[in-house]
Formats: sequence, C-alpha cells, structure tokens
Amino acid sequence: MADQSWRQKPGLMSPQVVNALATRIQEHVATHQPAKIDIVFHGGEPLLGGVSYLVDIKKAIEEVLPAGVASFGMQTNGLLLSTSVLDTLVTEKIGFGISLDGPRQVNDLHRVYRGGRRGSYDRVIGALANIAKHPAKELFSGYLAVIQVDYPPEALIEYFVSIGTERLDLLLPHGDWDVLPPGMAYPEEGRYGRWLIEAFDCWFDRFPNIRLRFFSDLLKLFFSGQNVVESLGLGAKSIVVVETDGAIEGLDTLRAVKEGATNIGLNVLANSFDEALSHPAVLSRYLGEDALAPLCRQCQYMNVCGGGYLPHRYSRSLGYLNASVYCKDLFDLCRHVANRIGKEIGHGAPILSN
Repeated sequence: MADQSWRQKPGLMSPQVVNALATRIQEHVATHQPAKIDIVFHGGEPLLGGVSYLVDIKKAIEEVLPAGVASFGMQTNGLLLSTSVLDTLVTEKIGFGISLDGPRQVNDLHRVYRGGRRGSYDRVIGALANIAKHPAKELFSGYLAVIQVDYPPEALIEYFVSIGTERLDLLLPHGDWDVLPPGMAYPEEGRYGRWLIEAFDCWFDRFPNIRLRFFSDLLKLFFSGQNVVESLGLGAKSIVVVETDGAIEGLDTLRAVKEGATNIGLNVLANSFDEALSHPAVLSRYLGEDALAPLCRQCQYMNVCGGGYLPHRYSRSLGYLNASVYCKDLFDLCRHVANRIGKEIGHGAPILSN
C-alpha cells in the first residue's frame, strides 16, 4: 500500500537481531513480570524463511525466559504447510492461523501468486485437508478473512461453516479519508455497516457456536468494557512489532496510510521496549478517550467502537484526529447490536441509551 519500505528491508532477521530481540523481551519480562506474553510470527509470509528459521527464533527467546511465559503462534497463508512443517509445529508447539478470505471467487480476488494470474485457493484447501488428518489440527487457531463487501455476508459465513470452521475473524479492508476502502463510494454510504449487520444477525441467530472474534469482542465491550483487539474499544493496546532489521514499530498496519508512518527511530539493537512505550507515537495508543476526535468523544458508543482502528482514521489534513472512515458503518452496527441484545435479555430497550 502507501509504504513500500519493506522492499529495502532484509527478508530475514540476522542472528544479531534475533539475539537482541530475545534480550529485549527478557528485559521486559524481568521488569514488568507479566504472567504470559504472546509472540506471533507475521508477514508477509513467515514460512518463506523456512520453519527451521522460526524455530531458531523461538529457541533464542525461550533460552532467556522463564519456562511457560511465552506462547508462540504464526499467521500464514497456508501454502507452505507441508506435512514436515506441520510435524515441526507440533514438536515446537507453535500455533497457527490461516488467512483465507472465503470461497474461490472471493479469496482469489486478492490472494494471488506473483504475477497475479492465478489465485491461491486450491492450494490452501489442499493444505486444510492435510491439517485435518494431522495432530497439528489441535494447534490451529482459525481463519482470518478480509471482508469483500460485494459478497453476501450470509453466504460467507455459511461457506466457513461448510469447511468446519470453529473460529473466524473478519477484518475491514484498509482505507482512510484520503484513500477510501474498496467498494466505498463515500464515507456516509453505510455499505459496510449493512454488511456487518447482516453478518452479525446470521452469526447470532444461526451459528453462535462459532467464535467469530469481531462480534464476540464487540459483545464483550458492550457488557464489560474490556477490549481484546486493537481495532475496537478504548483499552490499552498491548502489541509491539519488531521488523526484520530490528526496527521497533507500534502498529505495523499504519504502513497502509503513508510512507514512514511506522518509523519511530528505535531498534532492538539499541533500544528497549520501555523506550518504545514512552515514544509519543506509541504512547498515544494508551490515551483512550483523550486521543479521539471530538465527534467520537460525543458518541454514546465511544467505549465500544473506540474511534475505530487507528489506520482508518488518517487524513493528510488532520493526521489521526478523525473518526474512522468506517464511522457510519460502526455506529450503525453498534446501534443494531445494542438494540438486538437489549431485546434478547428482556429489557426491550437498547443496552446503551442516547
């Protein structure tokens, strides 16, 4: 998207960067004593480096941490999940999720091989068949699907049910006030909101046994005010990203909005995670309501929506001091869910009133 600096970065972390990363994690654990931290290999495609490369990083981190503190996972497109790779994931206890946008006609719109002439769907389905017969299926954390607003939400959920899905997450495609998301003619159109409402009702009425994270986390926010994901709620955002060259980033998806948006000038070779936390670009993610646009601070769903995902708030004129470009969509969804759940629990009125 907007930031192409990845082209100048190394494909893999050097041993020097891996060792520095492990040291920084050890420092953080020693200082803050968390009961548990989650370490996720993400990309790009992490398996392009080979599964042994990921194991080497895992072992370097485990060597300096108390036993049981760290869990390890991976987000993959599934194309390289061979039997030998699955064997290694089982041995090393590395969980994994698979990025799959839906049936062939949906997935292959964007998930294509180099050159763009052939989609990845058939090979991913082959990998899924392999996983179903392998002990690694116990490590499978579910699917991550980017919403294609032209495809009916009920059909999408039915598809994932048909392939035996137990856990699914839906992502809104990236876009902002300068470059609108795909399929959005103008921000007040509400098209994504209608899609999300239909998807919520389908899930709630027909498939509540599936953990659909976007909606289950939305419900948690309505009932407890506690958020789990970056894209919803006002709670502290607990993710930090380390690039292959050791650069520390607060939120890597800001690459979608402009060149250099993730660059805070820190690197695990020279800086700690506490230094990153004190950087204004990272610290702003902990400010809650104080970091939101005035419109958001007047909204009855502020604690649930949280202003929307940070990359979706951007404009050249105001930076991140906007409501989400999905503001109308998220408001409509929150209002629908509030009314729907309010009636379900017998109040006959919304959970949150005006």
